[in-house]
Amino acid sequence: MNRQSICTLLLTMAATLLLQLPAEAEKKPRWVGNTPQATNATYRFIEVVTYGTTAAEAAGKAMQQLATDQALRQAVSVNVQTGMLTTTRQQLTGGRLDETEHTTLDVKVSVSGKDIHLQARQVDQWNAGLHSGSVEMHTLYQVAVTDRPRFDRTQLTTAYGAAPVAMSIVPGLGQWYKGSRVKGALLFGGVAACGVGALLFENQRKSNMDKVAQNGGNLQLIKHYSDQANSNKTLRNVCLGAGAAIWLYNIIDAATAQGARRVLVGTDRGGTLSLQPTMMPGGQPGLQLAWGF
Repeated sequence: MNRQSICTLLLTMAATLLLQLPAEAEKKPRWVGNTPQATNATYRFIEVVTYGTTAAEAAGKAMQQLATDQALRQAVSVNVQTGMLTTTRQQLTGGRLDETEHTTLDVKVSVSGKDIHLQARQVDQWNAGLHSGSVEMHTLYQVAVTDRPRFDRTQLTTAYGAAPVAMSIVPGLGQWYKGSRVKGALLFGGVAACGVGALLFENQRKSNMDKVAQNGGNLQLIKHYSDQANSNKTLRNVCLGAGAAIWLYNIIDAATAQGARRVLVGTDRGGTLSLQPTMMPGGQPGLQLAWGF
């Protein structure tokens, strides 16, 4: 395979990779396999992995699995009774309204005749898809380790600020940082392929121009190598243009594409902007913005 064939193949690969970007699967949340850190010692984050024939079945097993795991650490068989309260929290962050739904668990576990009170709050849940015929579900909880836990405020967000844009100077690095590792690798590979193609075509152009100079008396050869050099120049420019386009797309995508879902952990001090139901003039129901302290 000659250089021209190799470069053509590289350009084809770069175009194919870009076409595959929209089909990238849902990003794995950042907390999967890397649980956040609590800001106080009254609770800890725990990731529970469950399986079921359906997503609903796998999700339903998470609460019981959580209670069972905690009880096993105390060393025996368990009976689980679960009480749940679901609350929704809204917060305005950088012009974006993020909504986080929490399911608080109040679980009573009987271990060798002794009742144990398990308190937990569901933070997030992610469907990892089918594995060996079963749906794999990952659930993140805040679990109390004292009788009076001080659960930190948590917020789910896909925003990453300006850091990914600055990092995208290196093609794909901003996407990698936001959790799109496949996309990041493809963008880096696309720019690299175009760069290699441009370099090889430029070397081929110089080689053909040298041959033109070496065949000053043969008009047929001069025309042949001049045409080859012009063709090399065109393909070099195509590679440069494609690489620049991919690099520009990489910057725009790093700035606008949503990143992998992550959990921001903070204390409940400070204010929170939320939407609350209210009664409007004339007796009509409505919503009002409220700043909570």
